[in-house]
Amino acid sequence: MAATMTWTISMMNDFVQYEGKAQVVYNLHWNCSGEEDSDGETYNGRAYGTQSLSLSDLSDFTPYDDVTEAQALGWLYAANDEGWQADIEAKVQEVIDNEITPKTQSGVPWGE
Repeated sequence: MAATMTWTISMMNDFVQYEGKAQVVYNLHWNCSGEEDSDGETYNGRAYGTQSLSLSDLSDFTPYDDVTEAQALGWLYAANDEGWQADIEAKVQEVIDNEITPKTQSGVPWGE
């Protein structure tokens, strides 16, 4: 079974004024969270980061108050190479898989 992935934008950075426009978004803070149920337990994984946006073409400028999370996620995906989103999701899935079936352990072989 595969984890359910959820992408969110937790914060945006904007220039108060840029080329005659107000609140121009130039940076996105993103999260990719995964959740999977296995044998009655819920396992979670997460990746996060920031993404700078190109401001070279503001012809499709959206006023800050009109920006939706879906639009910001579209900017995020467009700012990265093809396959980037799938690679991030695969890394989150790997974290979850390692929780479900650990590859390492810690401890000592003698008593408590």
